[in-house]
Amino acid sequence: MKLNLFQFTPTTEVEGPGLRACIQVQGCPIRCPDCGVPQTWQKRGGTIVDSNYLVKQILEGRPLVEGVTFLGGEPFAQATVLADIARKLKHNGLSVVTFTGYTLEFLQNEKRPDYDALLSVTDLPEIVNVVVASTVKITLLFLSGYQYLWHHLLLLYLG
Repeated sequence: MKLNLFQFTPTTEVEGPGLRACIQVQGCPIRCPDCGVPQTWQKRGGTIVDSNYLVKQILEGRPLVEGVTFLGGEPFAQATVLADIARKLKHNGLSVVTFTGYTLEFLQNEKRPDYDALLSVTDLPEIVNVVVASTVKITLLFLSGYQYLWHHLLLLYLG
């Protein structure tokens, strides 16, 4: 499968818990007014890469790399290919964090198979700069001056 990639970072300690790889996608339909990376909005631009190449690069970072973080742009704009990458990485014991500008309720209520696929393999979907009422456990974190809501869908990061 092909992914429109803005940037790949093989290791980072900034984009989620632990040492992670980071896949930053190109293209965002949301275009939040305070976006820190508006250069990722356009679908054009970026680099078209094979998803298996990224999986291989990330797996080469083990055992130090414990997971992958998807951010954008908007990861749910390329949910099918990211879900495929996430499934392969989770099969190899890695965790998945997905940053999104959508609310969890919006993604769940859309009933889209591609959204559902990515949500089903995401350990920590991070809803950026929105206030969400949810029955899911929420932990408030403050990173880089922004408020983030972490929805714990799976028990991996519940403490």
